[in-house]
Amino acid sequence: MLIENNTELKGDEMESKKNKKDNEQEFEQAYLEFQIIQQQMLQIQEQVKMFENQEKELVIALNAISQLQKIEGKNKVLVPVVNGIFIEGELKKPENFIINIGGNVAVKKTKEEAEGIINQNIMEIQDYKEKLVLEFNKLNSKLESIAEKIKKIE
Repeated sequence: MLIENNTELKGDEMESKKNKKDNEQEFEQAYLEFQIIQQQMLQIQEQVKMFENQEKELVIALNAISQLQKIEGKNKVLVPVVNGIFIEGELKKPENFIINIGGNVAVKKTKEEAEGIINQNIMEIQDYKEKLVLEFNKLNSKLESIAEKIKKIE
């Protein structure tokens, strides 16, 4: 009888150790996944900030185009040559704008065309931001479910 009870206890101990080891592995795996998702969320936040900065710059460019159209006659301006060095120049109401289209290629565009290009870029950026926010929300939901899983394991 004593031997049977002792054997049962050893079997229970082994089962308990196995469950503990399984729980530890499950915890480690869940925690690793939790950290990976947190990192992905941080990267998305950084991308959203980058797009927000680009969008602000494009809005400033639109405002600058609008303000330049108000110029009458010739105005004296300082044109930067390098950091801290300027030359005097004259600015008149621009008829066209030179726009960099990538690959060190620039094209001449009218005010309306330039504004159209900038507005298109703003819309694309807003689209990207929306997609990133959706992805962020999905990851956040996944993160919450993993956090719940970790609490149950502990």
